[in-house]
Amino acid sequence: MLRQCYVIGLAIILVIVRPVAANDANSAQAVIRTFINDNAALATLFADSVIEPAGHDKAYVFAEKDATRYAVIAVPVKSNIDMTQIAEPLCRSRLMTPEAIEVKKNLYATTDDNRLIKTVLNIWQNAGQVEQVKMNTRILSDAGMVLSICKAASDDIRVSSTSIDKTLLHQAEMIIARQLYDHAAYRDVMTRMNDYIQRNNSPEAKTFLGLALLKQAEYEQAFMLDEQFDSSGLSDPWLEAEYQSVFAEAVDIYFTSSLANN
Repeated sequence: MLRQCYVIGLAIILVIVRPVAANDANSAQAVIRTFINDNAALATLFADSVIEPAGHDKAYVFAEKDATRYAVIAVPVKSNIDMTQIAEPLCRSRLMTPEAIEVKKNLYATTDDNRLIKTVLNIWQNAGQVEQVKMNTRILSDAGMVLSICKAASDDIRVSSTSIDKTLLHQAEMIIARQLYDHAAYRDVMTRMNDYIQRNNSPEAKTFLGLALLKQAEYEQAFMLDEQFDSSGLSDPWLEAEYQSVFAEAVDIYFTSSLANN
């Protein structure tokens, strides 16, 4: 058994963390449950809280009491990666849980696109600030988990508006397009950007669509699309440079092939 000390306020809490079976359906949730149940103070603090999954292999729990917010998060240990660097920012972000719930509610009223919702939440959380955070992190080797517990005064939580505007949605869409493009999922880029362009006359979306068409060697469609927008002066320098490079290469390939066929 692993004996861990955590500090909440001025009290030092001694916790016995029992190993969790590796085949547990969600070992991260089980680790947090054991951690809480083995200490009376934590059990009282989180009595009305639900341990929530965070992705497929992480979990967290949140509570707010006496104008102070608390969070615990468990993430799996991974070789060659310092998972404390993952756990601590995640724990900090979970201190914004009440506002995040409101953002989620507004997002689900706007879209049912889970990938878009996740991306918007990440952007929103990264923009938030949590000051004067107290953090304690331990590696639970027997359980194969990193556990972080953190706290901050409720007044030290600084977040942007919980409303969803077009600028935030656009930023998220372009992040998703870049992710898909970087993974050579060009058909997915085409599908997503075609749909987005129907609702928004975005030169960035048209640029990503053009890139996907060029990468799929659908040159004539790409050349027709190129006449509909100006790729120079985009707000994303990488996107502008990538498009100009890929377009120039495509022109060479297209006309070289045309000359060879004639």
